[in-house]
Amino acid sequence: MYADHDELLSAHDEDHFLSFFQWPALPSEFESMNKINLTLIWLILFASGCIHDPVIPDSPLLTFEANVQAITLNNCARSGCHDGNEEDPTLITYNDVMSQVKPGDPKGSELYKVITKLSGEKVMPPNGPLSDQQIQTIYIWILQGAKEK
Repeated sequence: MYADHDELLSAHDEDHFLSFFQWPALPSEFESMNKINLTLIWLILFASGCIHDPVIPDSPLLTFEANVQAITLNNCARSGCHDGNEEDPTLITYNDVMSQVKPGDPKGSELYKVITKLSGEKVMPPNGPLSDQQIQTIYIWILQGAKEK
């Protein structure tokens, strides 16, 4: 008795599941479009709904002096790099670094762009990429407004 009920239930669930993926009747103006075009349209609409503003972590508030300065001094303001001896921007002081930062906009900040670039001329630092933690620290610091202290 249970086996028949389970089989019936399974068959019903399978039919219901498959009916979910069947294409609905389309208006006449869409009859010429194929399923691939409709699927692409659906995917584009679905993907565009996934765009959102990042959540800005309030705590802890990151500052240049406490969190970012050590990263820039140890990785950017080295001899022959951003130490003030070349045409590259100096990245020693807060004001130096702020010339490369748009507070609140990491992706619009030159500093963030170059530390996340994977190849090309302006990959920084040239001796190897920053750690994920260092990049995240700079990202959050910029997102929080790039405070000095």
